[in-house]
Amino acid sequence: MTLGPVQLIMLGFDDPQCSGEIRAELDWLRDSYVVRLLDAVVVGKGADGNVVLVEENDLNDDEYDDPGAVLGALIGLVDDAGEVDDGSGEGREPGSVAGAGDSWVLDDLLPAGMYAAIVLVEHRWASGLRDSIRRAGGVHLIDAWIHPEDLVTIGASEPS
Repeated sequence: MTLGPVQLIMLGFDDPQCSGEIRAELDWLRDSYVVRLLDAVVVGKGADGNVVLVEENDLNDDEYDDPGAVLGALIGLVDDAGEVDDGSGEGREPGSVAGAGDSWVLDDLLPAGMYAAIVLVEHRWASGLRDSIRRAGGVHLIDAWIHPEDLVTIGASEPS
């Protein structure tokens, strides 16, 4: 099976108990074969600045063999033995995600007192497009999300 492009997404919330509407939308995307949820965790940042695992995801065995392991390792909440960190910070780089030559630091992104749902999704819809681009000799140069609010701002600043 060919793996499609994978994206790491972090979404902030004031309350870790989000409505079921988000899960329902993820289920629809998965059932429509648009994305596959590879992993998901919820973390919180206390007033003391410590980032801790609030809850592991609710993926079933068909979706993932070891829920939370991939993201837990990426964000430094799982120790070398694969155990959930107790919050002491021993033996890990606090809140850092290893990337291709850079580091994504939760401590900088997540304000104290907030929670974040961090998901790793495979974009199944893009596999064929990506493969055809490669066959044509194309290479990935950059990607970015442009939020609708940014487009409105850009449109409002355009001269008439």
